Amino acid sequence: MGKRRTPSITSDKLRAGKTKSSLEQLAASQLLAAGLGGFECEQHILRPRRFRFDYVWYEGKVVLEVHGVFGYKSRHLTAGGFMKDREKMNLAQLAGYIVIEAGTTQIKDGSFVPWVRDALALRAEKNKRARAAAGLEPATRATREGWSLLSERRVMQAAPNDEPCGRDPHAQS
Repeated sequence: MGKRRTPSITSDKLRAGKTKSSLEQLAASQLLAAGLGGFECEQHILRPRRFRFDYVWYEGKVVLEVHGVFGYKSRHLTAGGFMKDREKMNLAQLAGYIVIEAGTTQIKDGSFVPWVRDALALRAEKNKRARAAAGLEPATRATREGWSLLSERRVMQAAPNDEPCGRDPHAQS
């Protein structure tokens, strides 16, 4: 007898309302409205483990987990269920995935969307630098200097007189 495969639910199928919960449907609609399609739902990415992940962007190796069920029967409330979730998230990270976890509040207010966008941008920039290093595409200023969208934001937010890391501002020159 062959292995049972979980059917793939793509962003196109989500438009038809094929998700498990209304919270997941809300998350999917926010992702699609933000132009962050290209994901698949309920995917087993850690074979042979049976862990399923809510949303997976295979190209960017990014995972979004929606933690919204905290009812009286929720496995998230038991010690064993909580520990299994930690194992699942840690194994995904060790497999090279960026794991974004969002709860009910983040889904309802949409604050998880920039997290996903930044994770996908970070991976796209990393992949672009790797391709440039391998000679597959020309390096841009951003890849030559090792900047990403996230690091540019950090640089822009830093005060002009901030000292570099590791240097004692009080040390005598």
